[in-house]
Amino acid sequence: MEVLCCALVQWLGVYNHCATQSIVQFLGRQIAPRVQRDKSIILITPAGAVIKRVCIRAQTTAEDITHGIDSLYFPGAYDTPLRGALYTQITETCELVYRKCLFQGVLCRTWACVTHLETITWNPTSTTLAGGSEGMIYVWDSESESKSPTSEFHVHGECGEVYSIKWDPAGTHVGVSTEHNAIQIWDVEAASRMESFQEQDVHHQWIGNLAWHPNGQWIATAGHDTSVRILDAHTGLELFELNGHMCAIYALRWSPDGTMLASASDDRSIRIWRFIGTPLMKCDVLYGHILEVNAVAWHPEGTILASGSTDGTVHLWDIPSSTCRQVLKFDNNISSVSWNPSGTLLACAGKVVYIWNMVMNQSALYFNYLEGCVDCVSWSPCGTKLAGLSNGRIHVWR
Repeated sequence: MEVLCCALVQWLGVYNHCATQSIVQFLGRQIAPRVQRDKSIILITPAGAVIKRVCIRAQTTAEDITHGIDSLYFPGAYDTPLRGALYTQITETCELVYRKCLFQGVLCRTWACVTHLETITWNPTSTTLAGGSEGMIYVWDSESESKSPTSEFHVHGECGEVYSIKWDPAGTHVGVSTEHNAIQIWDVEAASRMESFQEQDVHHQWIGNLAWHPNGQWIATAGHDTSVRILDAHTGLELFELNGHMCAIYALRWSPDGTMLASASDDRSIRIWRFIGTPLMKCDVLYGHILEVNAVAWHPEGTILASGSTDGTVHLWDIPSSTCRQVLKFDNNISSVSWNPSGTLLACAGKVVYIWNMVMNQSALYFNYLEGCVDCVSWSPCGTKLAGLSNGRIHVWR
C-alpha cells in the first residue's frame, strides 16, 4: 500500500479530472475520495460534505490523508483495529484512482535532429534531456515550446558514432562513449570538454555502454570486447577490470546505492557484480532469457532488477536471492526498460511501449503509433513524463 504514497504527486501532475465513483464503507457510513484540479484530494460524504482536504506534496503519505478522519467523522473510533480498517479502505480506494490517472500516455513533445539520434537520457536534477548522434551532443528543455535544442556541441577528435550518453548524478556533466573507444566528459552549461580518455589499450572494440557511479567519481564502461572496466572519472585511470561475459555487453547499470553493477549480454546472461570491499567483489550470474539481453534497470529500492530481451520477455529478479520472481511476456522483442522514480510503473519498449503497473500487477497502458521500433525509454526525474527514442526522433509522453 505504501507505494501509493510515493506516487501521488506524479499522477496528480498529469491527472485529467476523471472522477472516480469509488465509495468506502466504514461503520455503516460512507466516504468518497475525489481528486481536484488544484492538486488536492478530498474525502466527502455522499451528500457532498467535505470531511477533509489534503494538498499533495512530495512528502505526502497515505497516513496524512487518513489522519484524524476517525475522530472527525466516526467519533469514538480511536481503537487500532477500526482505525486500521479505515486506513486500509481509504488507501485501497485511492489506489484505484491512482491506477486510472497515474500516466495517460499523451504525446506532448516530438524533437528531431538533422542527424539520426542514437541515445537519450534525462538529467536527474532538472527538466533537460540529452541525446547523442554522429559525433554530436544535443540538449533539450522538456518545458520549452521550442523544438530546437537549447545547446549542442561537437564531440572532439575522430571519435565516430556516439553510442552512449549519461548525465552524472549532479546533473552538470555528461559522459559520452563512442564507436572508436573514446570517452569524453562534458560540462553542459559551459559547453566545454573537461576530460577525454582514449581506450585502445583498455577496450579493444567499440564502447557501447557507460554508467556513472552514484558517487560521481567512477564510470563503468562496456562494449563489444566482453569486458567491463571501471575508471576514475577525473583521470581515466582503470580501477577494476571485470571479465566473465562471453559475448558483447548491451547494458550496464549501477544499483541506487552503488554497491552493485548489473551487466547484460548477447550471451543471454546478466551478471551482478557485488562490491563487498576494495578490491574484493562477488559475481552472481542470472540465467533465464533464451535470447540476448538488451536492457536492465534497477528498481529505486535496489532489491529488484528488470531485464528485457529479444525473446519478448521482461524478467523481474529478486537480487538478494538471485532468483527470478516474475516473468512479463509481451508480443515483441524488448529493447529498453525503465522504472519511474517511485518504482510503481515499469516502461518496457520494443515495437510497442508497455507500461506495467506494479501495484496492480498488470499492463496499465500501451501505445504503438510510433514509426518503427522504440530503441530506448527513460522516465523524467519527477516521474510525470516518459521519453522514447524511435527512428531517430525523441517523443515525450505524459
